[in-house]
Amino acid sequence: MVESDFSQLPVVDRNGRARGVVTWQSIARAKLTGRGNTVAEVTDRNAPTAREHEELFSRIQDLRRHGFLVIVDADHVVTGVLTASDIADQLKLRIEPFTLLEEVELRLRRALSRFNRADLPTRTKNILENNKQITLGEYRHVFQDSDLWKQLDWPFDQQNFLDRLDVVKKFRDSVAHWDVDAPEAESSAVETTRQLLRLLQLVA
Repeated sequence: MVESDFSQLPVVDRNGRARGVVTWQSIARAKLTGRGNTVAEVTDRNAPTAREHEELFSRIQDLRRHGFLVIVDADHVVTGVLTASDIADQLKLRIEPFTLLEEVELRLRRALSRFNRADLPTRTKNILENNKQITLGEYRHVFQDSDLWKQLDWPFDQQNFLDRLDVVKKFRDSVAHWDVDAPEAESSAVETTRQLLRLLQLVA
């Protein structure tokens, strides 16, 4: 358990059916009563289980209470363990891209506010005058202007910055079309977005 960073280990019979679970708590309880030399003595026979087909949200309270659920199939054969940490990881996987993109756009807006509006490209001024939202594509149009880039005096290579912005723009455009399993497929774009944000955090 220490070596593999497991907090729970399902205990099964010779057919793989759930018979309980060993946890750090069950080991501690057994040791406090002078037992704990065998797996049987440290096994919690009341381990919470859930069927593979069950609706996740119907078991959230059990997951919160115990910190885990032993997942079993129709024959009560163990197929895995679902932990609160797994849920947190999935939540981070699906929410982080949105928070990264939101902060990137916030910092790009701050950078844009440094310019005198008269110096901005005509198309950008028209967008602002009509109270429309500046898109990532439009930000690229601004930052590719060599005179405006010089005004920023950022310690970055302009083309490298624009290349990163292109990737983030495509990523932002794809977000609206994600299905429930898509975010992890965009891991490279998420990392580029994270890198661009780190640069912006230094200057905007």
